[in-house]
Amino acid sequence: MPTVTINGNTCEFEPGQTILQAANDAGVEIPYYCYHDGLSVPAQCRICLGECWAPNPRNENKVEPFMGGKLLPTCATSAVDGMVVHTDSPKAVANQKAVMEYLL
Repeated sequence: MPTVTINGNTCEFEPGQTILQAANDAGVEIPYYCYHDGLSVPAQCRICLGECWAPNPRNENKVEPFMGGKLLPTCATSAVDGMVVHTDSPKAVANQKAVMEYLL
């Protein structure tokens, strides 16, 4: 079964699952507001953004920034086998604080 590492926790996932779904199934907490299993994914609140690293397709032993190292919404980004996600990095936490400040 494919795995993704989220905040240091290895999580198994089913193909087609998002990072947030894999985290929820494994009991790893990622903050989110707008996501709900029974609805379409709007990815509007932006609080679930995380830094994502994925295996290089030409060199599977090397992990590189996924999508240029941008923060990506974990509720809308598909999990990839070998991916490493950080929602607790300084960049991601700064985003969470900014989103909370904006919402309040």
